[in-house]
Amino acid sequence: MNKATNNIVSLHHDSVYEDIQAFLSKHEIQSASTAQNYERGIRKFFMYMKNKNIEDLKREDLQFRNVDMIRYQKYLIDQYNKKTTVNAYIAAVLSLFEHLERNEYPIKSNILRLDFLPADSQSYGKLTLDEARLFAELALSQDKGLEKSVLIRLAYTTSIREGALLSLKEDNIRQSECGEYYIVEVIDKGGVKDKKPIRPDLYKALMDLRQQHYCKRYTDNKFFHITPKTISAMMKKIRNQLGIPEHRNIVFHSLKTVAINWELETTGDIHRAKRQGNHKNVNTTMIYANNEIGMENMAGIQMENDIKEDIFEELSREELISLLKGIKNGLGYQVRSAARNMIANRA
Repeated sequence: MNKATNNIVSLHHDSVYEDIQAFLSKHEIQSASTAQNYERGIRKFFMYMKNKNIEDLKREDLQFRNVDMIRYQKYLIDQYNKKTTVNAYIAAVLSLFEHLERNEYPIKSNILRLDFLPADSQSYGKLTLDEARLFAELALSQDKGLEKSVLIRLAYTTSIREGALLSLKEDNIRQSECGEYYIVEVIDKGGVKDKKPIRPDLYKALMDLRQQHYCKRYTDNKFFHITPKTISAMMKKIRNQLGIPEHRNIVFHSLKTVAINWELETTGDIHRAKRQGNHKNVNTTMIYANNEIGMENMAGIQMENDIKEDIFEELSREELISLLKGIKNGLGYQVRSAARNMIANRA
């Protein structure tokens, strides 16, 4: 290694710049375009905030407050008309600071978090897991009910789009090496490969479709033989049965949001949610996230509620069980999982 190269290595060894490059390299493995977009966003941020190139950053340049991020978002809004562009620049910065915090930088990335701007176009409505299950149950009573029900279950468990599901063939599914589940692999939007696990009971339901009398006339090896128009009519009928108002904008694509939001509610990990949605960046994932929260449940009300810590001791056994059973979605899963672990760990 020559002297000039030695100097370059020495200059950036154990530096902020070197750690930013490591962060970008990690993303480049998945997508070169994502890494390029992140680098562009990170350079813009530090040039605006510190008037510095990332090559010249020092650790003391990384201290920011939430109001700094708010001002930067306002600056981006003034610079760009497209909200998704603003969100992409913000997502790059937030993701970098999460990376730096994980690598023992004395910063708190959660302090920098702020709400992403709403999508420029009307987004699809969100469904809860319980609602999605009810959709699958009610579909059974329709014509080709089993086929419709299985399609709904696949949609909300895999987050795979309608078009890719309708093209699904037996060749797209294989058993996992451990034998405990099956893997669905398809080519989804934009020619991007998507691979998701499904439970054995869902795989069995798929195979049962082969036994439907009307399926015997098809030779294309596909599981589903219904059209997007039929799917749209199916969703409309179930919406009417459940009394779901039109303003919620619930369509088949809404099923894609179910597992994405389940990941966010259960694990709080945006990157797991991003993987579930098969998205290129977290900005897209946040469009699918359920950001609606009732006023009565917001921090300004809830944090001032003085609830004593021993309140559970005042409940009867039946009341306590009823309370636990009433906890839904991600939090309910966490409680049930904790209960299962306690039972498993009994002496």
